[in-house]
Amino acid sequence: MGISIAADLINQTHVSNEQKLWRHVILIAMEDVRATTSDRKTSIFKFNAHHWILYDKDFEIICWWANWDPEEVRFQYKKALSSLAIKFTYRQIAWKHYYDLYKKLKEAKQLDERKYLRQKVEEARRAVMNAKTVAVTTFFILPTA
Repeated sequence: MGISIAADLINQTHVSNEQKLWRHVILIAMEDVRATTSDRKTSIFKFNAHHWILYDKDFEIICWWANWDPEEVRFQYKKALSSLAIKFTYRQIAWKHYYDLYKKLKEAKQLDERKYLRQKVEEARRAVMNAKTVAVTTFFILPTA
């Protein structure tokens, strides 16, 4: 991810146990975004980690607890995205779309809205099955409302 982060991990002589814990939380998220499989759960974990790293305030707090600058970690993450060290496949993107629609369906109260969303979920499921597992070029997923 970056020379300074890698050096910190190798040279952890003056790091508290709490800092090590929070660094490993960040590293687990980094492992999640590097996943290459395109199954449903892995794809959702990957997108959640991606969103957490780029947009979540909790990420910044965890970085400070790990004694890492969150802007530096995000910079290194964006660098990994732009160099294609981290890629998203069409199928992973389709799974994310399916999952977002499915969550809306589960929250919907109106019968007509549920019917409409059920149809969209079925379309999204077919799109997942037809999606390629070829990587897409670099992009950033914006937070959804």
